[in-house]
Amino acid sequence: MPSQSQHDAPTVMGQPDFTIAVYTGALPPTLQEQLDPVGAESFGSDSQTPEEREEGHDRYCSERDIIVQLLALAGDNVIGATSVFQRTIALRDQRVRLGGLGGVCTATAWRRRGGAAALVQRAMEEFCAAGCDLAYLCTDVESEWAQRLYGRAGFVPLGRPYTFRGKSGKRYTDHDGMIAPLASPQLFQQVLANTAPLDLGVGNW
Repeated sequence: MPSQSQHDAPTVMGQPDFTIAVYTGALPPTLQEQLDPVGAESFGSDSQTPEEREEGHDRYCSERDIIVQLLALAGDNVIGATSVFQRTIALRDQRVRLGGLGGVCTATAWRRRGGAAALVQRAMEEFCAAGCDLAYLCTDVESEWAQRLYGRAGFVPLGRPYTFRGKSGKRYTDHDGMIAPLASPQLFQQVLANTAPLDLGVGNW
């Protein structure tokens, strides 16, 4: 991704105790340094084996699909983040503009204070602005927390497997997908009603 220029300032949306900043390029190094431990804390990447990290890099190889990165900021401190993705996939005989939400994380001290919900809501706005037909994410679909957080934004469990290829070309199949309607509610219903695995293309989010 291109580096953010000094003229490419983030757009900011006010929240009670924090703001949501929207970056269209690479994050400034000082913010990236703050974000890394928040992500490690949320996803347990510090405790992964080298093999697990290698597989994660193979699975989540979609940095080129990022359209914006969202940061939750308390003053100058990063307290949460997510990435907003977009790609075109083939669904039967039609091309579908798929939006993806990945890496939603919040610092422990800021959880249950609306940060994750604000990040997800802003991501949905970015999907709409980009003209996405459908939104997708992967999470623990059995978690009540995930159902509440993403359900408020319209996400429901996909209810069947989805597949994708890693950077290595390896084919993966998982069962933890959720989707939400955007520009095409009819397409959303068609995808839910289908029984064949949903093919995401190359890389998961």
